[in-house]
Amino acid sequence: MTINNKLSSPTTKYHLILVVTFIVAAASILFELVLAESIAMMAMNRIIWYSIVIGVFVGSLGIGAMTLKPSTKPGQTLSRLITTEIVLAIVGMLAAILVFGAHSVHMFFLYQGSDLIAYSIFPILTLTTTIAVGFLSGRELPLLIDLAKGEAPYLSRSALSRVLGTDYVGSLIGTVLFVTLFVPNMSLITAGALVALANLLVVWVLVLAYRSAVLKRKRLLLSLACATIFGAMILGGSPTIERHFVERYYFYEQYVTSYGDFFSIQEPRGTLNRYRSPYQTIDLIDDPAQARGTALLAAYSSRDRSESDFPHHTTLYLNGDFQFTSDLEEIYHEWFAHVPIMLASSTPERVLVLGAGDGLLIRELIKYPDIQSITHVELDPVMDELARNNPTFRRLNENSLSDDRVHTVIGDAYTHVLNQDSLYDAIYIDFPYPNDYNLARLYSKEFYALVRKRLSPDGFMVLDAAGSEPVIVQTQYGPMPFVGRDWFVYHNTLLAAGFDELTAYQSLVEDTNEEALGVIRKSFASLEDLVSVRAGESPYENEEAYLQALLQSFIRSFTQGFIIAHNNSRPEYRFRDMGVELHVLNEERFNLSYLDYDGTEDVVDLPPNSIMRPTFTDTAIWRLRYPY
Repeated sequence: MTINNKLSSPTTKYHLILVVTFIVAAASILFELVLAESIAMMAMNRIIWYSIVIGVFVGSLGIGAMTLKPSTKPGQTLSRLITTEIVLAIVGMLAAILVFGAHSVHMFFLYQGSDLIAYSIFPILTLTTTIAVGFLSGRELPLLIDLAKGEAPYLSRSALSRVLGTDYVGSLIGTVLFVTLFVPNMSLITAGALVALANLLVVWVLVLAYRSAVLKRKRLLLSLACATIFGAMILGGSPTIERHFVERYYFYEQYVTSYGDFFSIQEPRGTLNRYRSPYQTIDLIDDPAQARGTALLAAYSSRDRSESDFPHHTTLYLNGDFQFTSDLEEIYHEWFAHVPIMLASSTPERVLVLGAGDGLLIRELIKYPDIQSITHVELDPVMDELARNNPTFRRLNENSLSDDRVHTVIGDAYTHVLNQDSLYDAIYIDFPYPNDYNLARLYSKEFYALVRKRLSPDGFMVLDAAGSEPVIVQTQYGPMPFVGRDWFVYHNTLLAAGFDELTAYQSLVEDTNEEALGVIRKSFASLEDLVSVRAGESPYENEEAYLQALLQSFIRSFTQGFIIAHNNSRPEYRFRDMGVELHVLNEERFNLSYLDYDGTEDVVDLPPNSIMRPTFTDTAIWRLRYPY
């Protein structure tokens, strides 16, 4: 008996339908997860967008099933199923592309000042795509059940339960494949194309099994062939397509000034290196446009950047979020590492560093010969590998992770602190900002209570407390600093964890630096703005006030808040020369950086951030992710 004859038997067709059900169920849930992950990548409030996408998808499943009318003609069920799978495969393979394209359109209109269009276009396009995937997926199961009953009428009572059971198991396998195979190893565009081609392969098998009924439908076969070729083209071109959208994200200024630029295909102004891990996407960007920042920093820093191998204007992003730029990073890391030690009664001997996988914070800590050991806990082995072996990272961190005193543990910081009983004189916490619930647990009172237990009696904990620095608000009297909401959450959370005293400070430099103003005057000032200032058509009193405002804006762009938590009384905030090399931090800037928040604690009554009740993740649902 030939293969064609075997496929033509009713029993074989019935079992084939079960296999098809399994695969298309896995494909449908994979399409939904590709959509949800793509949208979550581009939006700030990850958990809310995931919930919305899943809810819209499930609702659309029901609408698709309810609106499907019974088949009235011979072969109509099969024809409908094949048509549904072709359209679903096309929408699925384009899903991630449509999401990334919607974000590009959003940034274009946002830059043009059309906020209403900008904030409408992303949810409209992405949720319409979600509805389409859910609607088409909802039609699959009723059609497959009808097809199964037609091939095995004697099994009609059990056909429904078997097809349903196979569908549920297929969905389970699809979700497992997504987190274990697709996310760690390929882009979402590649994943969508692969799943679509698997879907279309199943359709080709159905065509072979039902060839006598399908071969007469030339348009259907032509559509199937075109969809397969289209999917193969997207799969082959997915690295180029992904790179195009990533470049539009990071070098957006090239594409948003006019419609011509938006639709143009041009070489990006910088280079991009992307690395993937099971935990995050790591992007290392070389952007020459940051050269102006390099010149400005030279007015504040004594660090020698004249060597030919120094990685100028290099920026690290994790999951699209800014981490540091090589031309400004020592301002952040010197304040982070050295200010707490200056305030301590003595240099810590045993140090625990949670996060800081790039090795730059540890570069500063190993400058102290009195530090005997540094336990470094990093979640991502890919990040650790890059920090140790990538030439750019090694040049920036000065090979700090190879210091004999540094012991790196690959694992989760929460689990490490929970399961360890060692005591440390200092604990440094350097995590990304908690803009989703998974990260918020590392800023919770439960986590800080565990950290407190790992401190020696006179030890301190210091954390990168993004958002605790003052918010600059434009008023009728000019820019004025106000205490931001996040400070109150940090304050209440750390006190709820059992800490007695807090010291808040920020990485602030002076805005009266004449050399920096000179750089601003030469390279930053817009000619049109200067003309308007000179003509008296500007809110600034004179040209110097305008240049001063530009410098203040530049300083605010890298000002970062930090909080030191003490087990005992709060030490006096005073500068001490620790005898280590510092390139930016000096006594004047140290004194500028103190944040006197005494008396502000009761102004805003916010509950502490807790694993059971996160209060950090308050990002507006319409807020999307930007590279700045």
